[in-house]
Amino acid sequence: MMLHPTRTAFAAVLIAAAVVMNGCGKGTNPTNPAQLDQQTADDVAVMAGADASMNGGVAAELSAGAQLFVPGPQAMPGSVSSTAWDTTFTRDSLTISVSRTFYNLAGDPLPGYGPTAVRLVATSRITGSMSGYRYRATIQRTGMLDITGINVLQDTLTFNGAGSDTTDAQFKGMMDSTRTVNLHKTGARALSQVKLLKDYTVNPWPLSGTATWTITVDKLMTGGGGTIEKHFTATVVVTFNGTSTPDITINGSFHYRVNLLTGIVTRV
Repeated sequence: MMLHPTRTAFAAVLIAAAVVMNGCGKGTNPTNPAQLDQQTADDVAVMAGADASMNGGVAAELSAGAQLFVPGPQAMPGSVSSTAWDTTFTRDSLTISVSRTFYNLAGDPLPGYGPTAVRLVATSRITGSMSGYRYRATIQRTGMLDITGINVLQDTLTFNGAGSDTTDAQFKGMMDSTRTVNLHKTGARALSQVKLLKDYTVNPWPLSGTATWTITVDKLMTGGGGTIEKHFTATVVVTFNGTSTPDITINGSFHYRVNLLTGIVTRV
């Protein structure tokens, strides 16, 4: 199967500890976060769809992490990169720095892939810009992917990890394409027990597990030079289900579905 170009662009972008970043706002923040109404939740959902999608989001990161980092069925002991392996490269408008280390069952780092390797930790940093359907953003991401199931006899990978994201996004409203939305987001991201088949010809989509963002967002006035219109927090959960259209829940109350291929989000 040919490697999808967006999968190679986003190797692995989760950090070792999920810490919500400071300095979240632009300009002067209101004293207290606002409650989410339907329109505000819709705006968060559009950003969440991009963050989850194959076009630069979690789906791309998992797929690329599997294909770039995990040894294939023909891998021989000692043939795969050592713990010192690292690289920096560019894809489109992104600069990507990545590294990986193999570990045995006792948690000891290994000089390379071999019969005692049971897990792989991949760390990275990504900066630059991305675009999608009526959406564009500049991003800064650092993070870690902890990948198990790497033995060649196993058919399914399991991803856990955590990371920090900063995003400045501009897009058209979900229900009103004439409305321009500008959001500045910072926060933490966590993956929990996300499973992915090694054989993409069987199913390329995450089978199960969740991706959770705990974020602080400033909605900026269009043309206001960074003036904050609304300041709020949100918890976003994407629940994978083995299809290209997993569910998104925001603050436990607002429900959506995202097309992982396009990033387009609809209410459910």
